This record gives sequence, C-alpha cells and structure tokens, in this order.
Amino acid sequence: MITINQVSFSYKKNDLVLHDLNFDLNTPGVYGLFGKNAAGKSTLMKLMSGSLFPTQGSVYIQGTSTEDRSVASLQQVYYLSESIESPNWTAKQLAATYGKLYPNFDMTLFFEILSSFEVKPDITRKNMSMGQQKKLEISFALATQAPYLFMDEATNGLDIPSKKQFRKLINLYISEDQTLILSTHQFREIDQIIDHIMVLDNKQLVLNLSTAKLNQHFICTNQPLTGEQLLYKDAGSPGNYGLYNNPHHRECQLDIELLFTAISTDSQILKNTTIYENEY
Repeated sequence: MITINQVSFSYKKNDLVLHDLNFDLNTPGVYGLFGKNAAGKSTLMKLMSGSLFPTQGSVYIQGTSTEDRSVASLQQVYYLSESIESPNWTAKQLAATYGKLYPNFDMTLFFEILSSFEVKPDITRKNMSMGQQKKLEISFALATQAPYLFMDEATNGLDIPSKKQFRKLINLYISEDQTLILSTHQFREIDQIIDHIMVLDNKQLVLNLSTAKLNQHFICTNQPLTGEQLLYKDAGSPGNYGLYNNPHHRECQLDIELLFTAISTDSQILKNTTIYENEY
C-alpha cells in the first residue's frame, strides 16, 4: 500500500509542482500515470519511490515513511528513471553487483528477459545502443521482483517489436502481489496492460480509479446515444465520436487517450458522471 498524505513539492521556493496530494494505492496491479508535459509525473514517481522527499506532507509504503532509508525499506522499491545513468559495465557485472541489493533478485530471470530482448550479456554499456541500454534496465528492474516497481517512460527508445515484447513481459512477470507504476505519453503502448489509471492535472491527481470502474462510468463511441450525456467530442475524429456518460453501465473498451484528452481539457467533466456516487 502506498499512502500520499498532504504532499506538496517544489524545486524552487513558491513554485509548486504538486500541491496537497492525498490518495492511497491499496491494490497491487499495473498503474498507468498520465499527464501533460511538465505536469509532475516524474516528480510524483520519485516521491512515491522515495527518490525525492516532499516539501510538505508524507509518503508511506507499507506504513513506513519513504524518508526511512533502512535497507529493508529500500529493498521494497525499484525506480527506473527515464534517463539512464549507470556504470560502463556488462549486464553480467550489473546483475552480480546490484542484484545483491534485492533479496528476491532472480539471476536466471534476468538473463531470460535479456535474451528475449536480444541483448548480449557480455558487452559493456558504452557499446550498447540507447534502446539496448533501456532493455537492460527493464530486464534488471523486472528481475529484482521488488514489491513496488516504478518505470518512468519505460518504452522510450524502444523500437516497435521491443515495445510489444515489453508488454508481453509485463503480463508474464508482474505477479499479483506486485505494484507497477508506469508513466508514459504513449497511451496506446500500455493501454492493454494497465488495470488502473492515474491522471495528473493542474498540480493535482484528478483521477485515480481502476479501468474496470472507469469502463462502468464512461463509454466511447461514434454512435449517437439516447439518454447518455456527451461529455467530450473528439474534434479530430469524424462523426460523433466522443466520451459519453455511461449510467446504464454498458460494456465497452475505454479509449484512454480520449479520456485523458477530455479531462485535460476540462477536469470538471468527472463531476458530470455517476463516478462520484460511490467513490473518488
């Protein structure tokens, strides 16, 4: 469980990036964190993983403050940043050295994932392409089997086949007891593997719900609906394609990109739905 309690953060005085965040992540699973450029996604990832400390408020993982830098606390978390900064080692050296820091690190799994990405374990980092380096980092992150994994723009630098392989690996190797939080600008790269959506807007977390719950409250279609309120129309699509309220809970596959665009245009859209009747 991750608890964010009255958290604000600023890199400069009087210039808040995030303001008074309050939320819990109670359920293991794969979370997608979305937001515009400079919305604070990377900052929130760093705060939740303990890589940064809040200017105000507290962050807890399993009831322990992230400011507790004990070995036991650090072993619970692995944070994969967007930028790669590691020694010029081979994959073998990386695993042999840093794998010891994680009690559940699986060396066999590490090399299996690396092989599936077609990255050789005995070449140094400086002789790897940017995409190969990212594959190495993803392989290590998954092999730690840490209860809480954070991956910031994990698919950046990957080609199309590798992105497909990434999604396959997430489905294969993230256990039902793990929490993985992914941030990305590419909605369609992860929309089939996430089961929870978080949206940052205007320094606040304006959405924090499961995809199952969202599918009950929203419907995306280009067919005019009787009785359902049109919440947002996609100006870039032909016809009446848009986001509708779904009070009758019709089954549908939510268009995450359309939902995000709608919320980013007007976060008050959420208040025009039945989503507030039971939670949020």
